Amino acid sequence: MSFYYSFLRSRFRLRPIIDTLAWVPFGIMFTQVGYSVINIKGNSMQPTFNPESSLRKDMVLLNRFVAWWDVTQLKRGDVITLRDPTNPDLLITKRILALEGDLVRTLPPYPDTYVRIPPSHAWVEGDEPFRSSDSNHFGPVSLSLVDARVEAILWPLDRMRVLHGAWQAAAEEREGKRGDELERLIAEVGKRPGRQYAIFWKEMERARGRMQRVYVHGGMEGVGKQVLRQGRR
Repeated sequence: MSFYYSFLRSRFRLRPIIDTLAWVPFGIMFTQVGYSVINIKGNSMQPTFNPESSLRKDMVLLNRFVAWWDVTQLKRGDVITLRDPTNPDLLITKRILALEGDLVRTLPPYPDTYVRIPPSHAWVEGDEPFRSSDSNHFGPVSLSLVDARVEAILWPLDRMRVLHGAWQAAAEEREGKRGDELERLIAEVGKRPGRQYAIFWKEMERARGRMQRVYVHGGMEGVGKQVLRQGRR
């Protein structure tokens, strides 16, 4: 009888541990197809991540739902993590500059001056072009390589913010939309301290300059047809 009671007591003591372990597979699955947190390494995405002024690596929130369930949710200006097409074991962080059907004016060392993005592909670049190995080196990437979309900077605390903003507004301008996102952002940023206001407009200026190289849906504004046919530098 004493053995029976000892067994029951031990079972009740183990119950919380067993209940916790039962949730482990769900937790693992959630981080694989849901949300997770990682540290950003390298400087190819400066000044968005790991700016020179920061002594600590940025910690960011990843949204893997878009990669697993619907990559069509990805937009121009989104920051993503993806498998390096030249080394699938390596996870890299880049920004989507163009999507399928768009025409991109490339940067060296890419051999062609203009590239039209094929279906289910994207053109990705680092925010710091002189320190980035991106589509200007390996060309358009398949959306099947996308691992997650970066939603926000979580650490350090003084740089905590949601990433969707200036780049998406600049992309909307390039798409010829009304610019509702930009108007909303201007109203929102106007309430922030002066430093954040200045950071926003600096980022907006950088985004507009980069998006000038993208002709959305193959638009031909300013592109000579003969140059496009030749396509070589």
